[in-house]
Amino acid sequence: MDVSTLKPINFVEIDPLYAKEWVKKILLIIEKQKELQLPWKNLALAMHCPSVKRCEMILALVNSKLAKANLRERIEIANFYKNMLTAVCLDDPFAIKKNIVHNKNKIKKILKKLKPASPSFAKKLGRLSNACYNLSYGIYSDINPQICYENFGPYKIGDERLVIKKFQNLKPHELWGSIVNDIPCNLIKIYCLYKNVEFSVDIASHAKFKGDTINGLKYCALEVDGKSYDINKIDSLIEKIELKSIKMWKNLTSLGFGEAKIKYLEQRCYNYINICKLLGLDWRPTKEMLEAVKNKKLVKDFLPKFNNPEEETRFWRIMIDPRVNPKEVSQYFNR
Repeated sequence: MDVSTLKPINFVEIDPLYAKEWVKKILLIIEKQKELQLPWKNLALAMHCPSVKRCEMILALVNSKLAKANLRERIEIANFYKNMLTAVCLDDPFAIKKNIVHNKNKIKKILKKLKPASPSFAKKLGRLSNACYNLSYGIYSDINPQICYENFGPYKIGDERLVIKKFQNLKPHELWGSIVNDIPCNLIKIYCLYKNVEFSVDIASHAKFKGDTINGLKYCALEVDGKSYDINKIDSLIEKIELKSIKMWKNLTSLGFGEAKIKYLEQRCYNYINICKLLGLDWRPTKEMLEAVKNKKLVKDFLPKFNNPEEETRFWRIMIDPRVNPKEVSQYFNR
């Protein structure tokens, strides 16, 4: 990924401004979890989906370096997300190649829902997925779309592959108020059983298909807000989501600079809304976080100029690995 292209506000431009305050909030969540001793699986299920935990783990660890957190704090932060991931992921918790959370019994129940597919069904489902992807960026920005979408799989069914697409949190009233009232649903699940198609994901749930996904789709099913939905009747649903995705992106990118910074903080905090409710904490940005970005320009020189991919990989390894002393990249912390 080219992280310099993230819009409308890039995390490398704003996170250095409030890193200390963000780490303080994460450590408060961790301390509250220690106090209440909630099961890790309950906590993990409250944090939307596995990709949210993976992405937030990376961002929290980067911020821990910016905030000059000590080694104990950095390790605690890393273990917090790791424990949630291992509690729900049945395999490959960091999504090196796959994203597996459904056990065999759940897969059996899903397979019973599937009906024969066709190329026209594949195109409709692809268009619906694309509309939901676009909507996720308008609601949660380029930094947090995983709050909305997740790709699960591949689940091997003989020589076929089951892939599950989940689009959730489509109507976050806490974040946008009445603006999202006309979004037609809050949850969409798409089940696809492919033949001669290979599938993999990365840590941020970016789906990678190899093969003919149109003619290779053999069985499928669609659920909207927990109920079976007739694929033949989804044209209106697609159109409504497509149009709303355009409006939400225009709305997000039209915010004034001060408003945009506040909305960025709110979107980041929304990753933790359900966890905070479980722990009895306020999910919204703290006063200290808001003050940290108030009347501040974005940081434009955080990323160095890399001479080669190996140099860039080393930089991010240092920024993310909790065991590495922040002094190794101290020139990036004097903000």
